[in-house]
Amino acid sequence: MNSTNCRLAILKSGLLALFLASAACSSATDGPNGPGGKHGPKDDKGNVVNKEAADKYSMGLSEMEKHDKAGDWNAANCEAVAKIFLESAD
Repeated sequence: MNSTNCRLAILKSGLLALFLASAACSSATDGPNGPGGKHGPKDDKGNVVNKEAADKYSMGLSEMEKHDKAGDWNAANCEAVAKIFLESAD
């Protein structure tokens, strides 16, 4: 798998994870981030995102940047980084 295809696969996984995390955290009930879900990290639409999910997503971005800088993308690295993004949606 070349680095461009890997980055595209990771980007798609990351966007899916962000969508799932924001959908899961957008209910009107009080969530883990406070009354009415008004506190904590938010997605681009203003929906509160679980801090653990946001941290996991940030970790995925950091890993992606690390492999981009090192130029060491391979199938194993690609799968590992994609897994981080997918786990952020859980």
